[in-house]
Amino acid sequence: MAASKAIGAENIVHRIKNGIFWFKLGSWIFFALAGPALFAGMHNYLGVFMTGLISAVIGYFAFGPNYVHFRGSNYLRNALIAQGVFFALYGGRILFSPTAPWQQERSGTRTSLVLTDEGAVYGVEFTERSPGFLRFDPTAKKWTREPFPGKFVVDIFLSPDGKQIIAPEDRSPRVWIYEAGAWKMHREKRRLKKTEIECANAGGAPFTPSLCFQKNNSVTWIAAAGLFTGKFAVKEADGNYTAVPIPAPRPEALYPNPQNSNELWVAFWGSGVYRTTDRGANWKLMGLKGSEVTSLVVDFQHKVAYASTGSGIYSLRFE
Repeated sequence: MAASKAIGAENIVHRIKNGIFWFKLGSWIFFALAGPALFAGMHNYLGVFMTGLISAVIGYFAFGPNYVHFRGSNYLRNALIAQGVFFALYGGRILFSPTAPWQQERSGTRTSLVLTDEGAVYGVEFTERSPGFLRFDPTAKKWTREPFPGKFVVDIFLSPDGKQIIAPEDRSPRVWIYEAGAWKMHREKRRLKKTEIECANAGGAPFTPSLCFQKNNSVTWIAAAGLFTGKFAVKEADGNYTAVPIPAPRPEALYPNPQNSNELWVAFWGSGVYRTTDRGANWKLMGLKGSEVTSLVVDFQHKVAYASTGSGIYSLRFE
């Protein structure tokens, strides 16, 4: 009787261990297949690369015949290794592709950029500790850096008259204003958002905008950034909206040509920088595919664009 109970207990333990194994195996297969596909849909090529690499390594070490004893384990291991290598190569090809024809201006963290009418570029580094205030003089073709008095600024933008640089702190109602070569701080009743200023004239939009841009009373470009998709529209001078096809999800920055309402440059997270000269009927990839571009300004007078990524600031001369 005691032996029968022992065998029954061992059988239960065996079933539990077997169930745990198949649960782990199923979970890992789901991660190995769904993880890279999810990151690919998000245009996060670092995630595609890392999940593919992890899948290949664990497939090799965890599901070989020396570790798992069931029929077909070799096929499972080879399948996991093959798909892992595929996604690692796919993500790595884009992630580590050269940035040419873009040239790196400055290395470092992400920077929020603005462009003045004189062609000067200003930026505040997106960092928790010791953020810097960057300036680029187009005449001297030189970048300078000085300490920024605020903390953790995500977005900076120009005032409507173009005379001030406005830098709201991301986690407080403090707002820093740069004018006449000096920073001054004042407080809002609540945290000021860039969207509230730039999208103030986007009433009646077909969707809730997350990005808006208008220059010199031209048409207003608006966008909504989705995880897997996004929406674009242009507001005409008469107030009517026209939907615009979007070349990629997750737009991060818009910059239209103030002298040509048909031209727009857009930076997308992970998909690079695109340009249209016919109001979005056709798009041309300008480069930086695979880079996490977060800020973009275009100097149409000097024919040069500046983009900020996770590895620094890049420039592109164009025709």
